[in-house]
Amino acid sequence: MSKKHICIDFEGEGKKNSGERPLPHLLGALVPRLDGLGKDYYLFLLREELAPIERAASLPGRTEFRRTCTLAEAVAHLIDLAEERDCRLVGYSIHELSVIQAHLPERSAERKAFELRWYNVKKKANALRKRRGIDAPDDKLDSLVRALMPKHKSPPPPKCGSKGRAAEACRQLTTAGAKNKRWRSWNPRQKQLAKELLAYNKGDCVAVWKLVNRVAANYRVAELR
Repeated sequence: MSKKHICIDFEGEGKKNSGERPLPHLLGALVPRLDGLGKDYYLFLLREELAPIERAASLPGRTEFRRTCTLAEAVAHLIDLAEERDCRLVGYSIHELSVIQAHLPERSAERKAFELRWYNVKKKANALRKRRGIDAPDDKLDSLVRALMPKHKSPPPPKCGSKGRAAEACRQLTTAGAKNKRWRSWNPRQKQLAKELLAYNKGDCVAVWKLVNRVAANYRVAELR
């Protein structure tokens, strides 16, 4: 695996006790530029209520890389970007793939294309940690990245709720968008929450990027399965 890969991360509510996996609220992606000089943060807003975020210039990332769309449309766009750059789609753990498989039909072109380009970095990253004899407090993304790269720092979760703060931020912002369809009509607290949520999502994409680069540097291509 080269350093050309698109790293993605969903934000939304987790799996229910019933086994239901709700549709995420948004999908972030860190995408390498075609000229190889840097990366761009793409944002796919998967709920119509979040459309005001699309046009907010004060939020992380550029507005031209944000769109309000369906999950299938977001995946199709990611596939186009991946094909254009000849790279894989990478995430931490099986979560992203599980979301795709839960919400897109098995025979859909988007799901098939996603599955072909998908890479879960967690298994090899954990293997690398163990090979180096490094302990981690848990198997969460931030813990594993800091175990392998102690100087790494991710943005904190949004400041709301006690548990599942990103999920709670998604709920609150969806409620805000249902009441006010214009960004300028959102109150300062809602705007700050949106800023924190996007910074947190982008931070997770960056963490995955760092992790997959570290893994790729320590394994032969044939071992990256």
